[in-house]
Amino acid sequence: LIEQSFRDEPFHTLRMLYHKHVWKHVAGGTCSDKVISFVEMANAAGFSATISSAFIGNQEIHRIARLTIDERVYFVDVGNGWPSLMPYPTDESIEYTRFGMTFRTVIRNDRIMVFHQSPGVKDGKEYKQMEILLTPRAEKDVMNDIEKRFDAENIGKYPFSNRMRFSAIIDDKFLFLRDNSLLIYEKNGLEEIISVTDDEWENTLLQYFRCAVNIPDDKEEF
Repeated sequence: LIEQSFRDEPFHTLRMLYHKHVWKHVAGGTCSDKVISFVEMANAAGFSATISSAFIGNQEIHRIARLTIDERVYFVDVGNGWPSLMPYPTDESIEYTRFGMTFRTVIRNDRIMVFHQSPGVKDGKEYKQMEILLTPRAEKDVMNDIEKRFDAENIGKYPFSNRMRFSAIIDDKFLFLRDNSLLIYEKNGLEEIISVTDDEWENTLLQYFRCAVNIPDDKEEF
């Protein structure tokens, strides 16, 4: 289910950039859109899943899934843009590699700290991606935050607000369009970085992601 989410529903900021002009025509979205879809799929498949949240830069602005399997509790992150394809258990730290990038967790006191290292990002140095509290907030409270995420006082909190982000697993590669760079990862790591201008975003999404999007000339303010 996790990999299916990364293949079928790309992470993207089209709604933040262009609002109603684009986003309804493209599957996926930011963490909120993706986690809502994933939780629906997981529950339909017979799992027990709820919507939860995590902290990025000391702000509780990231949405993740809380999953129970055989009485063990995990957190699943399908919406940070990077291919975090393994669930994070709450009772042990883990480390794994996908597409040449490393994900690892450290459990300390009341939280899980998630670290990420990838060639082509932050000079290839490991950084703390997020912190997850082991005791989650009520799902209804998280959903209330999701409904308000585009309010004027909230939209600027997100690290990628007003920036192009689009990522997905395509065939056997992971692709990530970050503003004016398209990062292409193969099984063993970063394969290529392609420069992309704003005017080339539409063609890039079609050529590399097989996603036909009619991008307007101007971004829309919320």
